[in-house]
Amino acid sequence: MSKTILALNAGSSSIKFGLFGVTDAEPTYLFVGEVADIGDKPHLTVKDMEGKKRLDRGWLAPRKREDILDDILGWIDQNAGRGGLAAIGHRIVHGGSQFVASLRLNRKNLDELALLTPMAPLHQELCLAPARTLLSLRPDVTQVGCFDTAFHAALEPPASRFAIPRSYEEGGIRRYGFHGLSYEFIAGSPPLT
Repeated sequence: MSKTILALNAGSSSIKFGLFGVTDAEPTYLFVGEVADIGDKPHLTVKDMEGKKRLDRGWLAPRKREDILDDILGWIDQNAGRGGLAAIGHRIVHGGSQFVASLRLNRKNLDELALLTPMAPLHQELCLAPARTLLSLRPDVTQVGCFDTAFHAALEPPASRFAIPRSYEEGGIRRYGFHGLSYEFIAGSPPLT
């Protein structure tokens, strides 16, 4: 089998992911998975593109996210062929004004992105943690961050300051929209017929 790309969306209580096969043509969707209820009784489900469950595994107690990521990688290694991971893509909530395009992740820019945690305190660190873990587990695999705020980075006043005091804007605070990756996909997709 060809190499694969893992796309991760880490949230507050779940990790959703997709696995794509990479050939000379367009990537093909292979599997979709989710780890739900991470803080309570985690449950890992993986389905193929026909909807058939390929893995259905639960734990009776919370698990470390690092261990869950290691389980996901182990399953990929055993079930997605011997081509190996070519890359891992991460949805990251906040890129601020500095990160407005996808970029290759490394420890330095992950630390810079962590400085934006006060802008999205419930989500930012949870998005960054898998990239840090995977840098340790698979240091040879390219990781790319894609930012929810990037789609809205070009907003200009008054939209960029809507609902915040002007004094905040003067201090460097601005309004960002979230879910930008979804909006970008919708805006770039052909219309439904």
